[in-house]
Amino acid sequence: MRPLARGEDDILQDVFDGMSVWSRYQRYHTAMPRLTPANRAALSAVDGRRRVALVAERIGPAGWVAEGSVTSSRPGPGGPRSRSR
Repeated sequence: MRPLARGEDDILQDVFDGMSVWSRYQRYHTAMPRLTPANRAALSAVDGRRRVALVAERIGPAGWVAEGSVTSSRPGPGGPRSRSR
């Protein structure tokens, strides 16, 4: 497993081409007959910090997008909004 480099969209196209029609529908929640250049650019627009994609060689890419401030902490269960009124 390794991080996807910015603009490394060729592997995304390879994975997409290997997916069945049903797998594409499940992943993108719509009929997706082809991966457009705009789709490829958006999926490979990683910065290594807030937007990261991991590539599992021989399997395909996986990733996540961080929400909010990377340095802030969120209150867990029992935080400020869980008090009884």
